[in-house]
Amino acid sequence: MILISSPLVLWIALIIIVSILLASRYFNVLSSSPSTIHVHRSVGSIRAFLHPSNKGIRELLTERARANDHLRKGMGLDNTFVSPDLAVHKKFTMQVRELIKTPQARWTDFRELTTQAIHAELANSESGALFDRFVQCVTLRVVLVGIMGVNIAVDSLDSESIVVVVDGITQLWSLSKNPGPSSRKLLVQLKYHLRRLVPDEDTFPNPLNFVVPAWETLWRVIATAIAYTHDNPRLRGLFLDLYVNPKEEVFRAEQRDGVSVKGVVDETMRLHPPSRHISRMQPRLRWSWVPGVLLNAMEHLWPGTQFQFQRGYADVEEVQRSGVWGDDAHVFDPTRHSTGRLREGQAETMSFSFGFGPLRCVAASWAPMAVAVIGASIFDFLEGGEYTLVPGPKIGAREGWKGWRIESSSCGGSISSAEKQS
Repeated sequence: MILISSPLVLWIALIIIVSILLASRYFNVLSSSPSTIHVHRSVGSIRAFLHPSNKGIRELLTERARANDHLRKGMGLDNTFVSPDLAVHKKFTMQVRELIKTPQARWTDFRELTTQAIHAELANSESGALFDRFVQCVTLRVVLVGIMGVNIAVDSLDSESIVVVVDGITQLWSLSKNPGPSSRKLLVQLKYHLRRLVPDEDTFPNPLNFVVPAWETLWRVIATAIAYTHDNPRLRGLFLDLYVNPKEEVFRAEQRDGVSVKGVVDETMRLHPPSRHISRMQPRLRWSWVPGVLLNAMEHLWPGTQFQFQRGYADVEEVQRSGVWGDDAHVFDPTRHSTGRLREGQAETMSFSFGFGPLRCVAASWAPMAVAVIGASIFDFLEGGEYTLVPGPKIGAREGWKGWRIESSSCGGSISSAEKQS
């Protein structure tokens, strides 16, 4: 009697299964095909997608990690957003809670820090700066010193490294889905300059783990909120009041028509949610009959192909601009969020701005106030008259801020047309 070794049995079974798949054209429905992406656009569907009742935290972490694998490979992250490990998740969330606790308790100090960051960014500029670059650099300085606690004066942070980091993260985010030699070189450069800014290797062995989620979301909401309110004296005045008295009650205080700084920030995040699409890789039911060891072997043979999982995403942007908000859902209206006006369905769509369920962003309650204080500090600076905000033709996202500038009032026409188009 001839004994067949276990590895040989596995290989024979694998060949049989692959033959069956080819015959039944299963390869036409692999997760790499756009047609297999499941998009969730309703409140109920998104709720069930992000927080299914039959799944625990470990399964949810695995689904998120697989969906974000391009960030692990392309941006060098190894935090909870790209790891299925529950211990990594607990450690990361605990550290984030500790980091945001101090600025939340002392918003006046946070305001002063932001003011110093603003002056540091324009200290050596005679003409001004690109608006998006300005907000990016100010926000990064605040994140490093005010949140991560880097023990360096905010105006002493190396300006060259600040620029390399903000540009590097933005470029790598775009390249992360298709990383190549150029992106790997860019990542090495980014890590070098970020380490110059964050020398504490014990507390932050990989500073990108904290800088990317904190900075990348924060600066876009700040820039967008300013873009919507800069030409409205009344709304701008509310931010200036907050600058003078940076407290939660001022942030939430509603005028007679219900408008508030909180309403401005909420409406900004409704129209431009921090995460437009929240992706997951969920198990394929049709593959449940195939042994896991064989599926893993098949994924190894065909890298980049997910046999076990089906990609899907919650279209947060679409549901927050949907008919749930009425016929004028595309219009910026901060009074929508005043006391008593939000209907149940509307309130739930807003909860999706920071995710939903057990994996909802731990900084969700802190971030809107941080956006408001940084925005208020920028408005106060512009109120001095030395610099003005020159708007562009449209509001951008990570990119698309062409024409937007912080311009020196004394230089006015000295800005060349080439600079304005850059």
